[in-house]
Amino acid sequence: MKRINRIMALFVAMVMSLMLSINVYADEKIVPELLTQKEISNSLQDVPKDMKLVGTSQMDLDENTYIETESYEAEINGLTRAGAKTKIGTYTYRVKDKKTQVALIKYVLTGKFTYNGRSCKCTESIGVTTHLVRNRFLVLNDRSEKSGDTAIGYFYCRDKKNNNKMFGGTFKIRINKNGKITFP
Repeated sequence: MKRINRIMALFVAMVMSLMLSINVYADEKIVPELLTQKEISNSLQDVPKDMKLVGTSQMDLDENTYIETESYEAEINGLTRAGAKTKIGTYTYRVKDKKTQVALIKYVLTGKFTYNGRSCKCTESIGVTTHLVRNRFLVLNDRSEKSGDTAIGYFYCRDKKNNNKMFGGTFKIRINKNGKITFP
């Protein structure tokens, strides 16, 4: 009986460790349980519904690729306990082909925050990688965490067809006590 309990504990630990990292391919859907279905579907789309675009940028990497980023935010209607309000911030990082303008891989960091004018905190953080071209990128790290008022995402990958060029970075979405969200 003790051996079965140890095996079950090991199995549960393995399953939990697998759940810490989400790696999604374009034709598969994995939906975490903490955020609502609507919030997750918004973060996975190229242009999230019901969210306001608050920033974009582009940066050339080489003669073939560039990085495109977009930042979105949305207020969730309704008050939580103690009169706190809720906001969602989403930061999308895409590696795109210059000739076709097609995204090759993307990482989406979504943070859910509460604030009330006196305090604020990140209540949920999720990072999702979507491979839009199979077998091209080797993902070295794609995870997320929350820390105080910040959602933090870590995304690093190598382009196997471009001399193993590295892409990615550490991305932070932060909120202040008045509900102002700042992006990388």
